[in-house]
Amino acid sequence: MSSFEALAVAALRRWCSERSALRSGLTVNLQASGYTPRQQRAHDSRLVRVLSFEQVFSTLADRQQSALLLAYRDNLSLTALASCLRCSVPEAQARVSGARLSLADALDRRALL
Repeated sequence: MSSFEALAVAALRRWCSERSALRSGLTVNLQASGYTPRQQRAHDSRLVRVLSFEQVFSTLADRQQSALLLAYRDNLSLTALASCLRCSVPEAQARVSGARLSLADALDRRALL
C-alpha cells in the first residue's frame, strides 16, 4: 500500500468515527451572530468534513464502496470479505486495492487528502 492509499484509508476511518460521533452528538445551535464556543465550531467542522467525504465517496462505483466499507469500516478478513462479495480471495484483494486507488485519486482531486 502506497502512502497515497494510506492517506485515503485514514480519511475513510476518520469519516467512520466522525460520522458515528455526529450521530450520537447533540444538534448544532445555529446562531446568526455572536460568539460560538470552540466545541460547537469543532462540531461544525466535523460536519463539513463528513459531508465532503460523502460527496467524494458517492462518486465511486457501488462495488468499490461496498469493498471499502466491508474492509475498513467492518474490519472483515479477506476470506470473509470474499464470501460477502461472492468472489475469490485474490479477486477481493484486487477489488479493495483498486477501490483504495480510486478513492485516493478522487480525494486528491478534491484536495481532501
